[in-house]
Amino acid sequence: MSSVLLLGIGNVLLADDGLGPQFVTAFAERRRVPPDLEVLDGGTLGLELLHRIAGRRVLVVVDAVACGGTTGDLVRLAGDDVPAVLGAGLSSHDVALSDLLAAATLLDCAPRTVVLHGVEPAALEPGLHLSAAVRAALPALEARVVAELERFGCFCPER
Repeated sequence: MSSVLLLGIGNVLLADDGLGPQFVTAFAERRRVPPDLEVLDGGTLGLELLHRIAGRRVLVVVDAVACGGTTGDLVRLAGDDVPAVLGAGLSSHDVALSDLLAAATLLDCAPRTVVLHGVEPAALEPGLHLSAAVRAALPALEARVVAELERFGCFCPER
């Protein structure tokens, strides 16, 4: 098992909520993924992802994150801020992510480091495409995620 997991979560049927899965799919196509990094589309699986995050050194999550900023703003949460902010019920699946992290902690298999990168969404209603504001934020989000992964020794050059 790779020590670092890049996990995209969200519902691809709810416009900007599909950011995470769409991001990790494009990331794996555009970047070389080193052996110590796994890239995973977690969709809306919630607690079903427990075995996938268990024992990881680092978990980097990408998601649409509504925390009161301006549409298209980049968001970074780390450590205890991740479950604290997610516990506020920011989107349709964040409670499941919060529960996932709590379950991993209770079972003493939580990743040592958890970081969430996201974008403030514009549209969370049914739809298959990201809003223009979220699409415009993708290059900056990718740069941030690449830099975050490099901090943990995962270098992902463009193909």
